[in-house]
Amino acid sequence: MKAYSMIVLRYKDKSHREWKVPPNITIAGIEIPIGLGFVFLILLMLGIVNLFTKPIATQGGILFTIILYIGFGISEYINKRHGALHNHELEKFNILAQSKLTADAIGCKHVQRKLVAVHVPTRLDHLHKCLQETDPENTDIIVMTARVLADKDSVVVDESMNTYGEELFSKVIKMAEKEGKSVLPIVVPTNNVAYAIAHTTAQLGAQEVLMGKPKRYPADYFFEQFAIHWGMVQADERHKVILRSIGEKTEVRVEL
Repeated sequence: MKAYSMIVLRYKDKSHREWKVPPNITIAGIEIPIGLGFVFLILLMLGIVNLFTKPIATQGGILFTIILYIGFGISEYINKRHGALHNHELEKFNILAQSKLTADAIGCKHVQRKLVAVHVPTRLDHLHKCLQETDPENTDIIVMTARVLADKDSVVVDESMNTYGEELFSKVIKMAEKEGKSVLPIVVPTNNVAYAIAHTTAQLGAQEVLMGKPKRYPADYFFEQFAIHWGMVQADERHKVILRSIGEKTEVRVEL
């Protein structure tokens, strides 16, 4: 299964690799991994031979696997009860100053990009919808949270994240993994959230901005604030952007 997954990965992720199992040939633009295929066939034949010629060893292997699975399951359950699993699963992320935000810097691979603004771990309906409707083969999903600086006059970027931010992005990563897709998480320090989102959208060349349904004010208010800042940061009038405010059952959508 591992050898087969490596073959599938060759076609699912076509990014540059520093090393590949040789030999590999390309026919009509399609790479054929002969080396990986040979390894897979050898392992498959050994498995089939072992299955039909060594029933005791096969049964022992299955029993051993079941015992390991039960052991890991019990260990996971105990760790969850003691809270250890939650503490060790927090993802680590860096904070990027707005001057450093470029598509190449964060690892964008496609021209089509969506920016998803997140803030509360329990309100990620818009991210879930974005993951469901987006094809990762042609569109990058950039998940952004704005870190509001305590000192309004501060211009120093502290390249770290508090536990709340780590919990937020850990949940984002888990949600993306559950959908079988990848996201690019970024944290932008700012004194103005609407400006940070507009500026980041312009810098990264995103075509859509998705946000959750605001609680304190209507979505139109944020759209107006975004439009004001968008006119300031976006010099290219050809760059159109779609704003979407998505709740559990509702969606508001405008285009600038």
